[in-house]
Amino acid sequence: MFKSVYVLGGDSDADGALPGLLRSQLPGLFDEWIDVPLAPDVHSRLAQLEALVPRDEARSVVLFGRSAGARVVSTFAARRAVGAVVCLSYPFRMPNRRLEPERFIHLAEIAVPTLIVQGCNDEYGGLDVSEHYALSPSVSLRLIDGDHALAHAPARLARAAPLIRTFCEETSAGRAFPRGRFDEAFYRRTHARAAREIAAGRYRSAEQHYEEVGRQERLAFRLLPEPG
Repeated sequence: MFKSVYVLGGDSDADGALPGLLRSQLPGLFDEWIDVPLAPDVHSRLAQLEALVPRDEARSVVLFGRSAGARVVSTFAARRAVGAVVCLSYPFRMPNRRLEPERFIHLAEIAVPTLIVQGCNDEYGGLDVSEHYALSPSVSLRLIDGDHALAHAPARLARAAPLIRTFCEETSAGRAFPRGRFDEAFYRRTHARAAREIAAGRYRSAEQHYEEVGRQERLAFRLLPEPG
C-alpha cells in the first residue's frame, strides 16, 4: 500500500480546506498526509517537491494535485517516477485564451500511473478533453458531474473519492485500474471508416477499434460520465 500522499492545491483561496476534505473522504488510505505550501509559480512548486519527496521511498508516494497543483504533480512525475499521481480538475486550458502546450504536453508521455478526475462542465477542459489532448496509456480519465470547483463541494468530492480510493488500491497492488466507460456512439458517429469496419465484424466494438487502430492514429474519442 502507498504510505504517503503529498497534496498540492490550486490558486483558489478555497483550496486551503482541500487537505482536510480529502482526509475526511479517504480515511485510512494513507499513513501520512503532507500538505505542500503554496508557492508563487510552477517552477517554485516543482522545486518544493524535489526537496520534499524522498528518492529512496518514491515508489510508496502518491502525488495529489488540484487545478494548478495537478499540473505541477504530473509534470514532476513525468520527470521523476513516483508511485502514482491523482489529479482533480486538471487545467488543460485557460478559458478564452490560446492553448499553452506546456500545460499538457507531458501527459502524452507520462509513464507513472495517473488518474485525472474531471468535471463534465469544467471550463478548463470538460467532457471533450479526450478529443483534444493526447493522453498516455498510463493516464486514466474519469468524468463526473461538476465544474472546475468540484473539489470545493463536499457532495461532488464524495463522488470522486471512491474513484481515487480504487485507483490507489489497485495501483499499489500492481493491478489494472478498471477502464472508463467508452462512448461507443460518439466514436462511430465521428469516424465513418471505423463504423464501417465495426459493422462488417472486423472489430467487436468501437473501444476495440480504438485500442487496436484508433490510438495509434490519434482518433478522437469520448468517455461517458461516471454513473450516479
